[in-house]
Amino acid sequence: MEYKIWTRKFWMALNPDAGNSTLRFATLENGKSILEMVGTVDGRGVLLRWLNDERGVVTVRSTPYDAPQEHLDGEETHVTAHDDPAVFAARARELVLAIA
Repeated sequence: MEYKIWTRKFWMALNPDAGNSTLRFATLENGKSILEMVGTVDGRGVLLRWLNDERGVVTVRSTPYDAPQEHLDGEETHVTAHDDPAVFAARARELVLAIA
């Protein structure tokens, strides 16, 4: 599954607060470009960053994510474009509940 489709299905399954998430493309100070999508679930930050066309990482933390940053903090789960996005959305939701 292409990463763009995976991203859409992941966020639909995750159902972020108010149905909102933000797609961000940024170039960091070190010159590295990143593509990520951020949102909140129960007020906690959830971020999906694609490392390349096949591999990504989902992170969850107690506070919403601000501006793009090189190093991610929070509980990380690695994903691939071939994984089931609904499974990883459920895992992210479990991590959000565990933070409470």
